[in-house]
Amino acid sequence: MNYIRIEPNKSFYGEVELEQPSMVVDGQEVAQPSMTIGGTFAIADGVPRLNLVKFDQHFHVSDGVPLTMRTEENWVVSLFDTVPLRTGRRGGPVSLTYYQHVISNLTLVSWEQWKPEYRVRRATFRVPLADYILRHWPTYQQLADSKLGHHVAREAIVAPIAGGTVRIHYSLSGSGDSDYPKEVWPLIEMEFDTGLDLNEAGHSVLTFVRFLSAVSSVVLEASELQFSQLTHAEYNQAHIDGHMPIEYSVYYQREVGPSKADPEHIRTWGAFAFLNDDAERDAFVACLTAWFGRSDDYEGATLTMMEAMSLKGQINPTRLINATKWIEATPGVKPKSAMKDLDITALSSLLARNAIKLGYSNIRGRIANCFKQIASEANSARFIRLVAELKLVYGEKVVGDDLASWVAEAFTVRGSVAHGPIIRQTELQYQIFVRATYAAECFAYLLLLRDLPMSDEGRIRVGSAAMVEKYGHGIRGQSPVDFKKAFKAAE
Repeated sequence: MNYIRIEPNKSFYGEVELEQPSMVVDGQEVAQPSMTIGGTFAIADGVPRLNLVKFDQHFHVSDGVPLTMRTEENWVVSLFDTVPLRTGRRGGPVSLTYYQHVISNLTLVSWEQWKPEYRVRRATFRVPLADYILRHWPTYQQLADSKLGHHVAREAIVAPIAGGTVRIHYSLSGSGDSDYPKEVWPLIEMEFDTGLDLNEAGHSVLTFVRFLSAVSSVVLEASELQFSQLTHAEYNQAHIDGHMPIEYSVYYQREVGPSKADPEHIRTWGAFAFLNDDAERDAFVACLTAWFGRSDDYEGATLTMMEAMSLKGQINPTRLINATKWIEATPGVKPKSAMKDLDITALSSLLARNAIKLGYSNIRGRIANCFKQIASEANSARFIRLVAELKLVYGEKVVGDDLASWVAEAFTVRGSVAHGPIIRQTELQYQIFVRATYAAECFAYLLLLRDLPMSDEGRIRVGSAAMVEKYGHGIRGQSPVDFKKAFKAAE
């Protein structure tokens, strides 16, 4: 990778060529030359930012205008989805200085400009913390045990996905005191069948990262992301021909919170899929392919999954509400009708005719909707049905019968906590709230994964996933009714 690493909060001087609007002269539009504006570029607290300055001449950057800056490092910074912020001028005795601050939601840095008409054929990146998940031991061990310079296979997987291919291979680093690799780490490459625009390519990368987040129950992010106009074969051929292909380092606007003592790697014992040996690798590829194949339908569910993981460690109404939204956003969980459509139509028509006779013709349109609601199965019955389906997938060691009642409790509690802080609840109400939240997240997580073709071992490991453990170790085996009785008896 030729990743250009921008030091956080460090400013680089550069110049921007800003296109100027045409002027109307004697009734005709006359093109105006572009204006050169100086300023600084920095990624400040996770936000790509330009601070532009022009002496004695007014300028204005409009919302969304792509900008290109050449910096003092000879990097070319291409900024898209721009948002102009503060603008103004500073006056002196004989001169004026005009300034404007601009931020960018998407920035590409390379030795050449990324033009708006360019398309992405390949993305390469790392996923920090996920090295163990992506470590295929036969390939990894062979690389670690071979001297640097020896030809050893580095590719762990080549997986077909909707719209392209995912490759995972390993990079090496060495030192002068050993002939063997000092470090071996995984790189992900996504090749697209057709050229994608920047937003489409970014969403494909996000889909992969969400898959690894689901595997690990941890919010993960892509790192050292690069986009290229070349396919995998074209990139390799360029190297064979002695060329250095131009790649573009990608920076998104992101929130940077307080520094955390993150672990070096995420755990694998709760992961439903990882590379490990050949059998686990095959299951990983099958799950990854299925994840991309259904990604459009599951967009809402995976979005709320990421939100649930980001709320880890918090106990508040937002977490419970998000868990119930996660359930509702998952395909295949809507209530079933307890009546046939023909019967609903017949009964609603009968009532509508009688309503007209009694002088209530204005409500006949609402009668059919009322019947549909009445015919829908209750939440309690719906959750019992879905929990029974989950037991068939994961087994009774992971899913208990009481899970349905805890999830129903979560939907009941949602209505009360949405209108008041939980600190005003009694201790019993608070304990019910906490357990209902954990149960709803476990239920949503299991629903999200139930159709993935994981291995038998992977289904067993799901029981150790972070979102399932909370239910399995502290809640399972006691329904809300039993818990309330036991709590009151202990008071």
